[in-house]
Amino acid sequence: MSDNENENVFDQGQVRDEELVSLPGDYSDEEEFSARPKVKGVIKFSNKQDMAFYKAGSKRFFEDYSVDPTELQAFTLALSLRAKDHEWTTPSGTGILDIPESGTALNQAQPFKTDSLLKVYGKINLDRIKAYVKTWIDTESRAVQDDAMLFSAVKDSLSKNGLTRVFQRQEDFTVHGKESGVLVVKTVLDESGLTTNVTVMALKRELTELKEIIERMKWNILKFNGKVNMIVLQLTQQGSEAQDLVHQLLPAYLTCPDKQFRAYIQTKKNSFEDGTNLTAKSLMNSAKHKYTTLNENKEWNAEAEMDESHIALKVKVLERKLKDLKKRGKKSPAKKGKGHFNTKRGQKDGWKMIAPKNGEPNTITVKGKEFHWCSIKNGAGRGCGCNMWTVHKPEQCGGYKKSPPPETKRNSNKKNLQVKEAVAGISNMDIESDSD
Repeated sequence: MSDNENENVFDQGQVRDEELVSLPGDYSDEEEFSARPKVKGVIKFSNKQDMAFYKAGSKRFFEDYSVDPTELQAFTLALSLRAKDHEWTTPSGTGILDIPESGTALNQAQPFKTDSLLKVYGKINLDRIKAYVKTWIDTESRAVQDDAMLFSAVKDSLSKNGLTRVFQRQEDFTVHGKESGVLVVKTVLDESGLTTNVTVMALKRELTELKEIIERMKWNILKFNGKVNMIVLQLTQQGSEAQDLVHQLLPAYLTCPDKQFRAYIQTKKNSFEDGTNLTAKSLMNSAKHKYTTLNENKEWNAEAEMDESHIALKVKVLERKLKDLKKRGKKSPAKKGKGHFNTKRGQKDGWKMIAPKNGEPNTITVKGKEFHWCSIKNGAGRGCGCNMWTVHKPEQCGGYKKSPPPETKRNSNKKNLQVKEAVAGISNMDIESDSD
């Protein structure tokens, strides 16, 4: 098709490329610098450079996407890179994936207000996209060529299962008997199951659980920030937003056991409460910088400092459990000696009875004093019955020198049953639930 023929297409009642929000401009005599080959205006298949550009855009960009929500972020990222290279989406909103607002007249003077389908796909419904596609699907324009490239690229990026699921909704991406790449993108995103109000609610609920999330990640600030950024991105794609994120981030950061990091975040919180402007992005960057600096200087000490605070929280719950037992008329065991809980010392030394969880250290430091968890499992195998935190090491334990008489032992076990159950329950509890 010659340039003159191209002009004639638009003179016959069609809308000019330069007047369409979604279409790239016509050819220009001035050559613009580009880091990658780009083709302006209608692609000429007789031109080798144009043909190479078309083939590159039509190739798959993702390997066997099965329309699985867990892979959706990677899929949209890969598609975004292809769309940027081929100008299917542009900063000025003039690509085929930049969807005009509902009711916008596409032949009016620019600028138009558009939404990127890849950034806020949950906000843009199918009818709005179909109305937009109908304005150019029957034209001989660059938009139609871009749409054809996009359709081939998406189709070839799907797995067999993904292809089957998407083509069951073929009507959703067909306009005037023609399959549209823009509409197939919307269909794939919808089929991935992440464009529902339920999803938005679930994402917002995650933001209210940041304290639990950061603890599960053992206060790795880099991983935590990555998780928060992913939640915010998904909300944005759904057409929603994370409100009051600073108020949710600050309490989460302040649960970190590392004293230097916690003090640093506290100063941020104090300044914020005094009226200093603080955005979620700047707070997260500051937290990341502090965490990285402490690690580089080998001063990050979150796990070591966690032991004492972790135990202190558990002791509080143990005390509450003991009080509840007394209120219900259950007598706590008063037997003294190794392996038995003395209620008179409960308020002070109750933490010594709490066994470490799997993966937690068997040696801790409390108030400058080193304690070891002594039990038959990690002892010297000589009948050790301490089952508590002691100053002696397990291999130094000689066990009981004298076992109690059978009758006394049975009575003691019966009396200790309630407290042992309480302690066992506390050992499996999360820190956050302890502090309720």
